[in-house]
Amino acid sequence: MTGCGATLSSWVDQLAPDARKRFAEQLAGAVQDHRSFVAQHAFATNGGERVLSVLGRVAHDEQGRPVLVDGVVADVTEDAARIVAGAVGSAGEHRPSIEQVKGALMATYAITERAAFELLRGISNRYNVKLALLAEQVSAAMTGGTPAGRAGEPIQLLIREAARGLGAAPASPGAGPTG
Repeated sequence: MTGCGATLSSWVDQLAPDARKRFAEQLAGAVQDHRSFVAQHAFATNGGERVLSVLGRVAHDEQGRPVLVDGVVADVTEDAARIVAGAVGSAGEHRPSIEQVKGALMATYAITERAAFELLRGISNRYNVKLALLAEQVSAAMTGGTPAGRAGEPIQLLIREAARGLGAAPASPGAGPTG
C-alpha cells in the first residue's frame, strides 16, 4: 500500500473494532469476488481524528488464491470535514422552512409531526424536487411571499403548486430527491 506512509495492516490496526470488522468484510468480499474495493474510515491519532480512504485490489495466482493486496491509502480528513460542515450548514439553513410547513400540515390535517414530514417528503419525491427547496417555496407562499390572496389557500394546494413550479411534472412513484 502506498500513501500516508501506511501499510494495510498498520492502517487496519488503528481502526475501531466495528470499523475493523466492516473493513474485514469488505476485503473478504473483494477476495471472494476477485474485485477492487474502496473503504473509508475514521480513527483516532495523537493529533486528533483522521479519515483515511483506501482504494485497493486483491491479486490472485493462477489457482485463484489471493496473493497480494495492492492499493493506495489517502488522508481525506480535510475533505470529509468540509463535506460535513456544508451538510450541517445546509440543514440548519432550511430547517425553519421545513418546520413551518410541517406545522401547517399538522394543524390543517390533525396529523403527527412524522406524518406531516412523510406527506411533504412524498410530494417532494413525486415531483422530483428537493424537499428543502419545496419547503422554502411553500413557506414563502404561506407568509405572503407570493401574489396577494395566496396565503389563505389550503396548505396542500400550496405545496403541490410549489412542487409543480419547481419540478414541472410528477415523477414516477418512488423516484426523486428528499434532501
